[in-house]
Amino acid sequence: MFSNVEKIIKEVRHANGFDEAVLVLTQRIRETLEADACAIFFYDAPLSQLVMLAMKGYEVKSIDSIRLDVHNGLIGLIATKKEVINLADAQTHSAYYFFPQLGEDKFHGFVGVPIVYKKRLLGLIVAQRETTQAFSDAEESFLITLALHYSQDIAKAEMLGQITQLSYTSTQHHEILLNGSPGSPGVGIGTGYVVFSKADLDAVPDKKIIDIENEIQIFRHAINTIREEIIDLNKRLQSTLAPEDRALFDAYLLMLDDNSLGFEIEQEIHHGNWAQGALRKVIKLHMRQFESMDDPYLRDRAEDILDLGQRILDVLQKREKRYRLTIQKKLF
Repeated sequence: MFSNVEKIIKEVRHANGFDEAVLVLTQRIRETLEADACAIFFYDAPLSQLVMLAMKGYEVKSIDSIRLDVHNGLIGLIATKKEVINLADAQTHSAYYFFPQLGEDKFHGFVGVPIVYKKRLLGLIVAQRETTQAFSDAEESFLITLALHYSQDIAKAEMLGQITQLSYTSTQHHEILLNGSPGSPGVGIGTGYVVFSKADLDAVPDKKIIDIENEIQIFRHAINTIREEIIDLNKRLQSTLAPEDRALFDAYLLMLDDNSLGFEIEQEIHHGNWAQGALRKVIKLHMRQFESMDDPYLRDRAEDILDLGQRILDVLQKREKRYRLTIQKKLF
């Protein structure tokens, strides 16, 4: 069971955006625990409500309307105490509260685990069974481990405004408090920027654009830059590497071709996503395809695609950084 944790987290982080990631996590938990239902909630602190992000097995037509008061029921108890609850028959517990929105009257076995990041409640994971049977210690530990790993991802998604079900996501100006550790006493005043880790596709969010043609040109410039780098590197290593090793350069160039990855990424940009988000979506799609193949050699090619994607992303991010510096210089 625990051998699945790393595999599940990897699959979740390769998902196409936050909504798909949390749905994948819910499905994998349900499959691993052989549970009849599973749901993941986020804590909407301003409203003191638990918002359903994803579910499997509940009789719910749409999760958009599922908001539960944090002071009601077992999930409220988990949220307020930040403690695990594992019961053979949830309906016999004094804190049990029937939520008609979920249609959970047929479930008995219950386990709920809080998702906590830096001592702050972010949400919780719930799994249920129709049988009167508690989840084992190993199953409970499995959920705790997943919640611990996923807490960083959900905290990042909140900070980037990717959790669309939140009450404040649609607000144009929303203040997010970021706590840091001071290096020295005093007060500092400056302009803050949201930045992403260097060449980290997982850290890139989707972002709507208006000037699609300009974004296409930005992407093509990055592609041409990488293409020139690969051609130059291939020439310089011609006398050093064996032909079979240099074949990787040819594979990279083929993937950059207008009829391959380059074309698919441009199609995503035409749908309104910025170059970095389009790149992430296409690269992860192809990675999942290769990772699902039976042939070990083909599975390993997923890493080559990731490497190429990170190279392109690095060029895109460096350009964005230079653009911001230019704007700052003009302002001052």
